[in-house]
Amino acid sequence: MVGTPSEITSVPLDKKPSLENLPAELRLKILDALDYEDLRALVHASSIFHQQYRLDRRGLLRGCLQRTLGAAAVDACAVYRSNLDSFSDSESCTRETVVVFLKAYQDRRSRETYSIHDKALTEGETVTMTAFHFTVIEPLVKRFTSWALSHLASEIGASPRQNEPLGETEKARVVRAMYRFQLCCNIFHDRRRKHTRENIKGIDVVSLFFCLFEPWEVEELVCVHTFSKDEFDRIFSDLHWDLHPEHPRFSDQRRPPTPDGAFDFDFAWERDNYLVGTVMCGLEPLHTALFKMRDHEHLATTMQKSISLGGQVFDGAVCGPTQKSTFGKGLEGARARTAAVRRGHNACSWARIFPPAGVDFGMEGDIQQSVWPTSRG
Repeated sequence: MVGTPSEITSVPLDKKPSLENLPAELRLKILDALDYEDLRALVHASSIFHQQYRLDRRGLLRGCLQRTLGAAAVDACAVYRSNLDSFSDSESCTRETVVVFLKAYQDRRSRETYSIHDKALTEGETVTMTAFHFTVIEPLVKRFTSWALSHLASEIGASPRQNEPLGETEKARVVRAMYRFQLCCNIFHDRRRKHTRENIKGIDVVSLFFCLFEPWEVEELVCVHTFSKDEFDRIFSDLHWDLHPEHPRFSDQRRPPTPDGAFDFDFAWERDNYLVGTVMCGLEPLHTALFKMRDHEHLATTMQKSISLGGQVFDGAVCGPTQKSTFGKGLEGARARTAAVRRGHNACSWARIFPPAGVDFGMEGDIQQSVWPTSRG
């Protein structure tokens, strides 16, 4: 017999149904089914679920990250591996090791399915990858979306729709592009010396890296580079006087040379060299500059440590002498179309900003006009 409402509400608190009273196996299944934000909220709200989470943190985070990343899991793992000191050390990271690394990366990408569970990731590695995705990638995806849609709106004379969320497919492509841009930075830029790796040229970015992807995937990656460059260019303008050699903060240093921590942005070529180099330091410095600054002075002192040289290798791959090669010519089309994206032209096939027509290019063969379906992966 079903009790009356008064009888139900009068049940002692310790006798009422509760998720915490479920068997451990069911609690684990609940945790394993949640997305990151819900998982985080439940673990912080319940000591019982927090204890359960601690017992199987690696498995729970790997499952959560796999569901979030989908096909981009292979890119995320490659970013993590290429960021390790054992790989990125200047002496060990030679052209030959880059070739071997990218060959393994391509082999994993060619599989029909790829799972983070395929890799023997430790708990610490899983935590690091999860933290990078949800604290760096996710905020930048939102920022990138606003940047792209605002350019589009200004071009067509419409009001920006800043709060319009991306669809799942659109977001997946942006996330994938973010990771691939970071992978390019890890491989071709020496973050310790803040300079391009020795013996690396623009053609290597094309022949070793860009050739792994379809043309529209290169466009995705290049567009993230353009976004980062735009953001740092704005920051450089905001800090023009703060970092100028004549600023009073450098009055205690003799001249010449240029004071330590000072950057003369009055010279266009010098400013551009620092701009492209800083962009190639990757997404973490960009995230720090955009989201972690307390005030203007904090931004100035942080950027003094972050500004770098050595990004010409990427710019050279997209718009430099490599255009004279067969493969490089194909990038000319991508570059022109990325410029159109920056101005806001033609929203459609990728994150509402890529046009449907483009060029197909490869290591051999002529450039051919093609139509890119909006369903391209």
